[in-house]
Amino acid sequence: ERKLDLRDPVLPDMVYADEGWAAQNVQNQAGYQERADAYKQQAVRRKIEQSNSFPGLAVDPINVREGPMAAVWVGERLVLARRISLGDSEYVQGCLLNWSQIEANLHQASKDSLPNASFRAAPMGSNVEAASVHRLAALPIEVLPGDVPGASPEARSPLGVTLAISWALLALVAGSLAFVMHRTLSLAQRRAEFVSAVSHELRTPLTTFRMYTEMLTSGRVRDESARNEYLNTLHSEALRLGHLVENVLAYARLENSSLSERVESLPLSRLLERATERLSLRTGQAGMELVHEPCEQDVKVRADAGAVEQIVFNLVDNACKYAAHADDKRIHLACKVAGNHVELNVRDHGPGINKEEGTRMFKAFRKSAQAAANSAPGVGLGLSLSRRLARDMHGDLTLINSNEGCTFVLRLPRSEHEA
Repeated sequence: ERKLDLRDPVLPDMVYADEGWAAQNVQNQAGYQERADAYKQQAVRRKIEQSNSFPGLAVDPINVREGPMAAVWVGERLVLARRISLGDSEYVQGCLLNWSQIEANLHQASKDSLPNASFRAAPMGSNVEAASVHRLAALPIEVLPGDVPGASPEARSPLGVTLAISWALLALVAGSLAFVMHRTLSLAQRRAEFVSAVSHELRTPLTTFRMYTEMLTSGRVRDESARNEYLNTLHSEALRLGHLVENVLAYARLENSSLSERVESLPLSRLLERATERLSLRTGQAGMELVHEPCEQDVKVRADAGAVEQIVFNLVDNACKYAAHADDKRIHLACKVAGNHVELNVRDHGPGINKEEGTRMFKAFRKSAQAAANSAPGVGLGLSLSRRLARDMHGDLTLINSNEGCTFVLRLPRSEHEA
């Protein structure tokens, strides 16, 4: 029942009809086929030349051409056939494939990915393009995937999921780049404004130095009281200039190293005694009064002495600037123990700080040259520096605003054996 007449006149036409598709699917074998044909032709010529070398055995060469193998359906039978030209005659050469075994092998190979798949004869001739999406590459067999168990429509569309993930990642990267660029440009702008503010702050004391020293050295100031007043002004400007340079250098050091390496256990009373003389001098110059309220108990804190002194001085200096016109000229320095921390409070009786200013006053480089010209002296670096110093010592600096002035709270960690 498996006999197939290859001389059937219909078979060559079927091979012709599907030969174009077969040629497209064996393009990668074209080079090999060409070399094989050339080798066969060369072998035939050698045989003919050998035969022609013996008298009586001479033969005429025959032109042999072989077409590509093509799988075609003849009824329900799958045939692998090709056309062969021998001189002026054409023949069909082929074999019968075991379709039932091929179908069983396909089911076995696809049972993991396509368990419900089925296979059938693919259209040939003019209907090849319609079935080309699910058609096998080498055989005229169409694959019907069927349903995938447990797969949602989204799962059966991996391209859509991949595109969605790709777009989400692209949007995330673009947003991150935009954020970084915005922060970089904002920081660059604030640094440029900071340089302008520093230049403005330096210009004022330098102008004062030049004018007063010229007057003093030229002998134009003959009154002793005026001379002393000029010298006091030069001294206060020198202190202000030194404080400005000290803050800038301290901020630059924080950019390159951490303060935690210099932290040690120190008595709080000694820290405040070290700073009191300098604080009293600053409040006296501003016509203010420093009221020191010592702690109820002497405690030790984990801190750097120079950093604590600089933070407290910055806070008192700000109070002298912004509470100078208050009716109550007192600036309170108090401390209390709060669990594992010690709190130092610096409170004034000035106008206080509005909510908007309170949210940005701890940012570095926040003061432009115009703002520096229209406000109290300073470049807007002291509070940012003070908070960074406090946090480098594992503490913090916060603001408590009220209707009567404002209070800055410096929190420092207590020594471990006392906490």
